[in-house]
Amino acid sequence: MFYYASKIIWFVVNPATIFAILALATCILCFTPWVRARRVVAGITGALIVFVVAVPVGGYVNAAIENRFPANPPLPDDVHGIIVLGGAVDPERTRSRGQFTVGGSFDRVIIFAELAERYPEARLVYSGGSHAWIAGEGEAAMVAPLLRRLGVDTDRVLFEADSRNTHQNAVMAKALADPKADEHWILITSGYHMPRAMGSFRHAGWPAGLIAYPVDFRFPPDYQPTWFSFNLTGRLGVLSGALREVLGMTAYYVTDRSDSLFPGPVPPD
Repeated sequence: MFYYASKIIWFVVNPATIFAILALATCILCFTPWVRARRVVAGITGALIVFVVAVPVGGYVNAAIENRFPANPPLPDDVHGIIVLGGAVDPERTRSRGQFTVGGSFDRVIIFAELAERYPEARLVYSGGSHAWIAGEGEAAMVAPLLRRLGVDTDRVLFEADSRNTHQNAVMAKALADPKADEHWILITSGYHMPRAMGSFRHAGWPAGLIAYPVDFRFPPDYQPTWFSFNLTGRLGVLSGALREVLGMTAYYVTDRSDSLFPGPVPPD
């Protein structure tokens, strides 16, 4: 239920949806005698467009989220396990096209392969299911051939292909890997997703030695925003990404799926 509710709520509050609703409302009001209402809706639409192109609020928020956990953290000599979260491969298009379709988060898989080689004794977990409304074959169930091309011995990998969100990643992967309290594990996911992931994993009872290894960064560490840009589509995308993570972290904390509202490197007492 949480999965479907989150999808519906996000569809409603997505900035692109809001702009579409306002534009449609303006068009409909053009065929009515309600001149004042038409002006109000058109004014709100125009003001929002100016705000989005002029104020880089999405960039500020995204950069703050990405910088929450440091890149390339120091790693111990003794690593017991490495887990990577899905999102690099599109399972639906991969299945329908008969060839791997990867996205911008493929950095996760590359770093996973590099760390698997660096720690040949570490247990490996690939956690990722289907994100479609009607769940099909999960990402982790089809990614083994791709990992082999990158030099990963897939006999070492535990594939968790049923999770559909970050909370389920944490719970289902823990049940599969059964990490011990004194073990050191590395968690790999995108920088913008790492705070929500670490909050979920710590709340699910993963070892205190869990190490965040963020990848797939979208912004430089010293991000300097441009205060005005005519790229409305790009600005909307950045704003949507920021809003999605803020709402995600808030929802996880409110529904007791995370250990804090804005998880950071030091877990809360």
